Amino acid sequence: MAQPILEELHKKEPQDIRFSLDLANCYVAFKQFDKVRIIFDEMKALNDDVYNKKFLNIGLLEAKLLLAEKKRYEAMALLSELKKRNPYNILLNLELGKVYYNLGKYHQSLEVYDVVLKMDQNNAQAYLGKAQNLFYFKKYEEAADNALNAIGLLYHIPMAHFLLGKSLFQLQLYQNAA
Repeated sequence: MAQPILEELHKKEPQDIRFSLDLANCYVAFKQFDKVRIIFDEMKALNDDVYNKKFLNIGLLEAKLLLAEKKRYEAMALLSELKKRNPYNILLNLELGKVYYNLGKYHQSLEVYDVVLKMDQNNAQAYLGKAQNLFYFKKYEEAADNALNAIGLLYHIPMAHFLLGKSLFQLQLYQNAA
């Protein structure tokens, strides 16, 4: 519903970065990554200075695009650069934790999720990320605890339920795992 309106606003006011970013986020949600890349190219052509400053919202969106394009190391480099300037941004840290995990950098991923939980002890995504890493390290009891914390905070998080079941199965708690 919002996409056609944003497309019209973006067309009328291409120099207004707010419309461009909102439209790009819509395209990301619908996995229309080629359109996101076009918007980035337009933003860069219209205002190279704003684009190159890598404001946090632009950087996060570009990192999501890089991940969709399977450019994980580039996404990690961009997120790491953004984190130097925004060390306490929760969304940024969550994205960085996911990238580290997907690159097999499990210790770094776990550290990032611990940082997020120090900032926000009620962050279900951080508990889920931590559970995934702990499961990888075969710390099944801790993984189950973190998956349960995620479920307690946000019940409709399927991966947490899945990890909880897998962890309980590894702990041979078959009745509870089912």
